[in-house]
Amino acid sequence: MKTQLEELQTQLTKAKQYGTDQETLNKNLLRILKERANAERGIIPKKQHHGYIILCSQQLIKKDNIKYSEAVTAWKTQIQTPYPLNLKSSEIKDQIFKDFVEKNIFIEMEICTDSLDIKTECEVNLQQYLFRANTRTGYWEIELYTTGEITIPLNMQQPKKNATGSCSTFQKDSIKSNVR
Repeated sequence: MKTQLEELQTQLTKAKQYGTDQETLNKNLLRILKERANAERGIIPKKQHHGYIILCSQQLIKKDNIKYSEAVTAWKTQIQTPYPLNLKSSEIKDQIFKDFVEKNIFIEMEICTDSLDIKTECEVNLQQYLFRANTRTGYWEIELYTTGEITIPLNMQQPKKNATGSCSTFQKDSIKSNVR
């Protein structure tokens, strides 16, 4: 009986160590992916930059509210992630939001979310997000819909020599832009 218990404890210890090793390996692979993506896109410093670049931010007006004097506006911001398309969105979704919280990206853009413990009153709240596979660039993008204009941090602007997106690439949906 004692040997079975000792054997089970040994197996449990090995399984815990294997899990820790796999987690470390996953972190290293994500770091390598980010560094490669940063180097490919000309982002400097490639090892320290979080890898998220704002491609475009534009004001939108909902079509059904144009008839009324007070139109409802929102902002749509397109952000390129450092994650290549060979990963599925379901595999990177949690990692992206973990990055946004841990690396203070939401705070840099002055966006309030339910996941942030900010006691101050927020002017810009996250309403919705969508993932988009950009086959032209080979990277996942996330479109954030917010209640107001975000702050665009300098470190999240595209390198001038490597501009890879524009507002004209936004897909048509139920929201119409008033920006020309």
